[in-house]
Amino acid sequence: MTWSCFVYLCLIVSVALANVRNTNGPGCVFNLDQESPKFPPHLFDATKKEIIQPVSIANKRIINLPVGQQVTVACVGSNNVLIAANLPFGEAKCVSSSSRLRLRDQSFGYNSLGCKTQGKETVKELGKCSTRGTLIEIGWQIESSFIKQITICYQRSTANTLFSSSVIRGVSILADDESNTRPAFRQGSFFNGIDVNQAYLQTTQMATFTRILGSVELAKRYLDPSKSFYLSRGHLAPDGAFNNGNWKALETAVRNLASGRMADYTIYTGTFGILTLADVQGRQKPITLAANGKIPVPKYYWKVIHDPASGKATAVIGINNPYLITVTGADVFCPDVCNQQESKQGLSLSSTRMIPPHRIQFEKSPYYCPYRDTCAVDVLQNYKCGEGFSDEIKILFLECGDLRNTLKTVSSGIAKHFQLHLNHFSPTVLA
Repeated sequence: MTWSCFVYLCLIVSVALANVRNTNGPGCVFNLDQESPKFPPHLFDATKKEIIQPVSIANKRIINLPVGQQVTVACVGSNNVLIAANLPFGEAKCVSSSSRLRLRDQSFGYNSLGCKTQGKETVKELGKCSTRGTLIEIGWQIESSFIKQITICYQRSTANTLFSSSVIRGVSILADDESNTRPAFRQGSFFNGIDVNQAYLQTTQMATFTRILGSVELAKRYLDPSKSFYLSRGHLAPDGAFNNGNWKALETAVRNLASGRMADYTIYTGTFGILTLADVQGRQKPITLAANGKIPVPKYYWKVIHDPASGKATAVIGINNPYLITVTGADVFCPDVCNQQESKQGLSLSSTRMIPPHRIQFEKSPYYCPYRDTCAVDVLQNYKCGEGFSDEIKILFLECGDLRNTLKTVSSGIAKHFQLHLNHFSPTVLA
């Protein structure tokens, strides 16, 4: 679970460009904005062992299958069937350039390939993870194939998730189904004796904080729904539309990066430690939402964005306490390199606006970041002018990011004249 804002971030930066995928070509083309059933099926490529996902072409959500491709049309979950065939799975083929598939000697448009109900995931326990965790995979069972979507390390003794991993597909992010009904949280079988829905109610949180801290007035200082200060279930497998504050900004930045580069990134997200708050007597008390130390509120949230193509990654760490004023050395366990993020080639999260209101300076690496904003960087800070320098520099920004970096660069005094060419995959950055 997360508060609606975070206090401290530490970044280790560098991810390289990935190859752009070609999504053009003739075949069976389905425009999901024009035809899509209430409960869409999975189109499964049994050869590649993957679910075919839509892409965005000219701001349209498109599935494009080459002529001759065979797919399994799957309606996953117990008692779920493909209405057109009255079977959970059907083998279909793209036989010509059209907007229809051949299924059981009949031709169907995508709108006619609906399922009886919303697809339901399969949960599998695989063994151990970390020191006391249980490794769990969540995915889709399509005939004999299991398609993993999320991997989780869950600790039963404390009823909390240590970390999760998933993959975001850059080529498909802009083709997400925003109209599809978001399912409610389901408790499952992992919280024996705990009513998780009840524990997260704001009224229950107030009662829990009052009991732990010994004062309802003190609890009200920490919990203030009018300012979005309350505990919400954290989306360790990112849901960019429902997280708040810095975490939402970070997830949005990662999705934008993957989409802009059409790259697939593996995302690891986890928690560490237990948040403590001072009670009425000034003693630090661990905060948990259930009895016997279960459902602990984490002290830290962390995220690693990994590019498998280059083997490089970015790590982000946040202290889960909006009331923390001073960050001590004990709170920091990795070097903060925020001021280096634009000077390195690779991943940039400069548009996330994640810098906290109370920023500290490290003796070995002092720098300043403005209030609730990111560091502006001189991209020529390490540039050495060579022989024949004519007091004019031409700069081509292939992905300019925060335009304040451009302003800081030209104000550096390294040259009298600059010629700048700015590019970015998102026109809103240049607007």
